[in-house]
Amino acid sequence: MKSIRKPSFNLNNINPFKRRGLFTPVLMKSNNNIIINNNINQKRFKITAGAVFEQFLKTKFVDVYDKVVKVNNINIMDTFFSQKANQLCVSELSDRTYTNLTGNQAVTFLQGMVTSDIKRLLDRNIPINNQLPLGSELGVTNSQTSLFLNAKGRILFDTIIGCNIDKFNEEGIFIEHEQSKAGDFAYHLKSHILRKKVVAETYSNSFENNFGKNTIVKVFSVFGSSNELFIDNLSLNLLKHIKLIIRDPRHPLLGFRVYLSFEKRSQLKEFYQKLQENKLFIFDDKENNIYNRSRILLGIPENSMDLPPEHSLPLECNFGHMEAIHYDKGCYIGQELTTRTYHTGEVRKRICIVKSTSSGKFPNPGTDLSFIGPKSESILGKDRAGRMASNDSVVGLALVKYQPLLDTPNEEELALVPQDDNSNKLKVVLPYYVI
Repeated sequence: MKSIRKPSFNLNNINPFKRRGLFTPVLMKSNNNIIINNNINQKRFKITAGAVFEQFLKTKFVDVYDKVVKVNNINIMDTFFSQKANQLCVSELSDRTYTNLTGNQAVTFLQGMVTSDIKRLLDRNIPINNQLPLGSELGVTNSQTSLFLNAKGRILFDTIIGCNIDKFNEEGIFIEHEQSKAGDFAYHLKSHILRKKVVAETYSNSFENNFGKNTIVKVFSVFGSSNELFIDNLSLNLLKHIKLIIRDPRHPLLGFRVYLSFEKRSQLKEFYQKLQENKLFIFDDKENNIYNRSRILLGIPENSMDLPPEHSLPLECNFGHMEAIHYDKGCYIGQELTTRTYHTGEVRKRICIVKSTSSGKFPNPGTDLSFIGPKSESILGKDRAGRMASNDSVVGLALVKYQPLLDTPNEEELALVPQDDNSNKLKVVLPYYVI
């Protein structure tokens, strides 16, 4: 029987790991028994997830913890994720936009295109952790992480799919995707819609390039101490710009995705002014450094820099842990390889977190990486060990052949280096939910 790798850190009251393919809402120990509680409120779940995250960082980044949690002179753990946190971060994601899908055959069409089960998105009877009841103002919304694949099972587009169940017939389905690939995404949909009764309308997030429309959309990530505080602090003046609010389905610590529409620059300016008047909110900078640091430390890839189109496999990029793949939904493009990989268990690579130990510099995204260490040649020889993805100059993501890390008794003995520079060592840290 294959041995199970033991977690390298312990929590007295929280088990940081999860069921296969799902984030466990809460794992608590009572009288030495683990109790899974699915019916708790989001705030308790959020605090529990924050405690796991904090313990993970203090254990795996013990030598650089203060540096890792500090962004723009803000301690992100104390301010947004710890039990004493009392503020929310607002990040305008300039590299994300959405496409609105409407029509009588929209659900059927999308069901055959993506890895998630769209029918679950609309079913009120299925308990879904990401369902967000917002009352009569905005209705009940729901969200899923999902992927568009090519015929070989490689990722084309990473998306977040959401809808307002109460207003589905009027508003349809919202598909969030990468802004720079909006043209490719629109063409991909158009080439498969053909004569189906489906209308796909892609929006821009910039007044300079708005596809000839009068309306632009802005995608915001709002996360922090108490997600419910964000809903409570939305004034009626702000509600008129909101197209949809959904929970970020990839991880509970990432809070909300908020989609706003604006017809004039003055409306956007007024929105910022009113939000800045509320001291609850801290605005991220233009590079989204707070958002990206949090996302990277959670081991969550996003956009083509982390997921090169037609090269990345879903299970290698941790999407199996985000419930982005539903294996019982039926056929979709790229299903065969994805399902076979899942059932055979042959996932040789993972998106991992990397930290620099020498020069402090990171290789460019796409750079080939090799293992270096006392036994590195016996592990892989001179074969490529991974590929560098995005970074923020403190931590980064890389696609790594992670089995050697599990087989090495002391994982500190192994490091990654660019194949043309052995002096720039990168230490690998597995996301806490990958075992």
